[in-house]
Amino acid sequence: MVDAGKTKYPYLPVRFLLKDKYESNKKIKNIKSPILIMHGKVDNIVPFYMGKKMYELANEPKYSYFSEYDDHMMEYNEKLLNHLKKFISSLN
Repeated sequence: MVDAGKTKYPYLPVRFLLKDKYESNKKIKNIKSPILIMHGKVDNIVPFYMGKKMYELANEPKYSYFSEYDDHMMEYNEKLLNHLKKFISSLN
């Protein structure tokens, strides 16, 4: 959350203003179950590089769905459904 805030408000001391920091980059290393990271490449709220970094930090088994044209709200379409099905079937 701090890094996302800094991209939008570089002139504010975001780290000190946020009560909840949501430091996912520190917590994701503790997840041992399969994980699916989804992020739209044109997200204008959370920059795409942050989603990609979360994927890189995640433990295996890990799956990704990086949509070329989606922003913060992903389009519910056949491609998304196929990735969700693939992830769910990997859990068996």
